[in-house]
Amino acid sequence: RELAEAMDRGFRAREAAVEEALQVVADGAAEALREAKDAMRTEYGELAEHYRETREEVRGLEEEALRRVAELEAGAAETSARGEDMIGQLQRQIGEVNVRVSSEKEAAEEAFAAARADLEGRLQEAADAAAAGAAEAQRAGEA
Repeated sequence: RELAEAMDRGFRAREAAVEEALQVVADGAAEALREAKDAMRTEYGELAEHYRETREEVRGLEEEALRRVAELEAGAAETSARGEDMIGQLQRQIGEVNVRVSSEKEAAEEAFAAARADLEGRLQEAADAAAAGAAEAQRAGEA
């Protein structure tokens, strides 16, 4: 019986030691959990502040980009108007050049036709003169 009591006391002492060790572990885990939660709250606060700052920077960049786009659009509209004006002037100048080229072409064609007719007339006269000379030479050879 003493042995059983001694064993019972030993088990109880061990059980108490295990319970005490488990309590120490549980207390440590609870403390670690509280510290982790505190650290997460602090980090979340820092992240939230960083997010707000970043969002403000992004808004500033968006506003600047929109301002620049508006400036570019205004510049593009002005450039487009100037380009259209230049295109109109070029089209008028091309039209004037086409009129001049057309009239010069007509004049050249008329001059070419006149020169051709003159050359054909002279060739005909030369051919007639040659034929007359050949006929006269033939008569003279017969006489």
